[in-house]
Amino acid sequence: IASVRIDHLRQLFAGIDLGPNGAISLRELDLAMVTRHPQLSTSEASVGSRSVSAQLRAAIENAPVAGTYLASTRMDQIERTNTYRRMARYPYYIIVGLADNDYLSGWHRELIETAVQVAAFLLATLTMTGLVLHAWRCREADLNRIASKEREFRTLLDTAPDAIVIIDDEGRINRANQRMLSEFGYSHDALIGQPASLLLESENMDISNPGRAGIDIELWALRADGQRFPISARFTPIETERGRMVTVAIRDISERREREEALKLASLVYQAVGEAIMVTDTDNRIVAINPAFTQLTGYTQEEAIGQPAGLLHSGRHDHTFFRTMWESLAATGTWKGQILNRRRNGEIVADWLMINTIYDENGLVQWRVGMYSTITEQKRAEETLWRQASYDILTNLPNRRLLLDRLQQEMNIARRSGAQVALMLIDLDHFKDVNDTLGHLAGDQLLMEVARRLQACIREMDTAARLGGDEFAVILGAIANVVDVEPVAEAIRRALAGGYPLKEGDATISASIGIACFPSDADEMEGLFLRADQAMYTVKDKGRNGIGYARDAWRPTLPIR
Repeated sequence: IASVRIDHLRQLFAGIDLGPNGAISLRELDLAMVTRHPQLSTSEASVGSRSVSAQLRAAIENAPVAGTYLASTRMDQIERTNTYRRMARYPYYIIVGLADNDYLSGWHRELIETAVQVAAFLLATLTMTGLVLHAWRCREADLNRIASKEREFRTLLDTAPDAIVIIDDEGRINRANQRMLSEFGYSHDALIGQPASLLLESENMDISNPGRAGIDIELWALRADGQRFPISARFTPIETERGRMVTVAIRDISERREREEALKLASLVYQAVGEAIMVTDTDNRIVAINPAFTQLTGYTQEEAIGQPAGLLHSGRHDHTFFRTMWESLAATGTWKGQILNRRRNGEIVADWLMINTIYDENGLVQWRVGMYSTITEQKRAEETLWRQASYDILTNLPNRRLLLDRLQQEMNIARRSGAQVALMLIDLDHFKDVNDTLGHLAGDQLLMEVARRLQACIREMDTAARLGGDEFAVILGAIANVVDVEPVAEAIRRALAGGYPLKEGDATISASIGIACFPSDADEMEGLFLRADQAMYTVKDKGRNGIGYARDAWRPTLPIR
């Protein structure tokens, strides 16, 4: 199948000399206009117009292949002698018209002289002979142009992306392009004229009369060496001068079949694998789960599909945990570790989670696949030991070990983003007096209340920790400006200062707070702790219940009311 520009046809027609009033047009079999020379701006001359003279319709009805008629064209009202011919291999009529005034003008002039001179008649005869010779030359030129178009058609056929074969009404191969020959392993002479059934594994199908034109049909084909392979074939019947033919466009679908089989196998593995699997899209919403996921979590497909991936969140992990997870996914596409999830029945269970990222052909995230497995009793024991080693038993706050780990993470993030990290060291004023007067049990109660108030003053992404005794610490991460630290520090100072109703009696304490910022005050962890500790002891020396900054002098505050 190939396209030919109408402008190209117009240029071809323009090169034919038909006289000042001659005309040539190309029409489809139903006489719809394709192009005309010379061009006219009337509606009858537009592409697709079926406005023709009655003489042309009558002539074609009597002689549909070729003929001559005399008519005055509606488009320009010029009377011409017209000759038409149906093209042998294409569904078109070509119509050439010569105006009477053009080819008889010389004859009219000589007609007057013939009354007195016989030589005038001979001259007119020679003139007509010249016209005939000219028409013959035009015909030869048309044949040459047709041969040229045939070569162009052959080139287009051979450069088509699909294998193409043309079959006649007897089911024999009439034409085949180069891709057809190479894919099926035949030479041109060995294939042309052979029955089309030679190409198919099944001999029951009449390939010359498929019955489903314009629809892709999947079949099994045979190469010349007998190798069997799958194809997709599209059949297009065409009417030619030699009768009805069928054009078949064939595409090898072996690779597509292999991909489909691979997908089927992957689907079977996905359904049968013992690990619980969750697939999420770029919006982090669940698009697929396997039966093992339902068995593990209790959520069915109807309940899970379309829900955010946080469907299983237990609320036991802070912002830092998930930020670390997403940083790993962004950098490497993978993350694995232990996570506390909530089952459908509300039970909190520790799972081992592995997340892998699937990218599209442009390198963009397309899917994320999470695989869950229940942690064994040994893993549970390891989790318990890790928590005992990382959290303060009394206040349930992170201890010094976990604080240092999170501070290092925040400092690493700040180095990449250019943000600031603030470290607060908090020492409780007069805590020893509470222990001495009300007892150590009251002191423990007070420390637990201090932990609660600290957590209420900071963001979810921040960290409050107990370093030991009456010493606490707070990490504020992702700070754009160090001036943003002061309102938080003042809120902590006010929350900790004042009365504490305890079972053994009421207690009153305050807090001395020292603050140092990374990297403006120190560019490494040890120096950051040292500067914050110095700022805190400056507050102690100045009377307690205040906030001290590593970068400047102590700022006095109002006494406790």
